Amino acid sequence: MRKGFVILVAIALITVSAAAVTVATLSDDPGNSQQIKGLTQDMAAQSRMAALDADEESVMLLHYSEEPPHTSFFLDMIFDKELGRRIDMGHAVLFTPTRPFIVEGVVINGTYDNESGFVPFAMELWDENGRLLYKLADISAAYFSTKPGLTVIEIPAIKIDGDFSVIFYSRTSVSVGAYVGASNNMSFVVPRGFSMEHAVTPEGEPLEWAISVAGRDA
Repeated sequence: MRKGFVILVAIALITVSAAAVTVATLSDDPGNSQQIKGLTQDMAAQSRMAALDADEESVMLLHYSEEPPHTSFFLDMIFDKELGRRIDMGHAVLFTPTRPFIVEGVVINGTYDNESGFVPFAMELWDENGRLLYKLADISAAYFSTKPGLTVIEIPAIKIDGDFSVIFYSRTSVSVGAYVGASNNMSFVVPRGFSMEHAVTPEGEPLEWAISVAGRDA
């Protein structure tokens, strides 16, 4: 059954000027309409863990657990009256590698479930200084299956020296797996253009998104 929850963001969400949200919405991203024809909701993900098997011994996974997630959540998009539109809500995970790391893929335990058709998602990598390192926008049905499982989004190798974050904006098209009751909460919810809030269940329990990265030490 579809689960969703809204993170209550501080009143600042309403008072921040529109200039603070200059990042384009997914609907404005060029190429979102490409590859729509011929896709079906049951299309398997284009990239899977097997895609990294060629050099399996050297591949490392950060923030990864073989245990299946306890549950999964959609993030409902908050409507901002001042801006006159809904705000994209992102699943975010902070990574703190002990040494420089080369990211080659983002691994998401997610399920595609949207009856409205071909909904775009965005996936972004940000460094600890707030610099956008990489962004991908595409159709959710092209990557995620209608059955729960792992999807690997392969990206050009990016060397990162320091902490970094992965943010996944699903626009309610993908339910992301979550581990409830996490003791070391490195997961957040990010209203696009605003600050991060720790991810919690509707009951206030901390959780960890089932989002990890694949790569190798630099």
